[in-house]
Amino acid sequence: MQIQFNTDKNTGLVALFDPLSRFLNGNPASQWFVYGTLYTVAILAFGIKFLWKYRNNRYEVLRTFSVMFFQLSFAFIIPELMARMNSDSFSLPYYDLKNIWPLNYYNFDQYRVDDFISSGNIGIALLIFGVASILIITPILTYKYGKRWYCSWVCGCGGLA
Repeated sequence: MQIQFNTDKNTGLVALFDPLSRFLNGNPASQWFVYGTLYTVAILAFGIKFLWKYRNNRYEVLRTFSVMFFQLSFAFIIPELMARMNSDSFSLPYYDLKNIWPLNYYNFDQYRVDDFISSGNIGIALLIFGVASILIITPILTYKYGKRWYCSWVCGCGGLA
């Protein structure tokens, strides 16, 4: 795998995030990487505060750990590592792992479907996961846990609000 680095130098706040970005995805930081990093740090910091506040409530502790885990892994680290796997001969579509419609309403636009299909088996698996998320996973989880299962247990905005 060959990683191509951007020859432009970042400046200001974005430049501070270059080492982390290069470590995770092999590229210099962008404003979106900075946003994602700061958002993840905020979720983790408020999660720790929330854990301390509700340390005697098992339900709230589990829910908060769940939100922190999903933000750190599925929303931040995994997509960055997936970007690192891209090369001239292999390309994954950009993917943020929250492709449940309507949260990601453009996931099935033609250009995205083409990106999934052109990425081979992994892209097709991600496309199938998106369809399964809408038609199978979400209805089962909603039936079993109620309509707030995503916002309370997965999403940082809803879970730590």
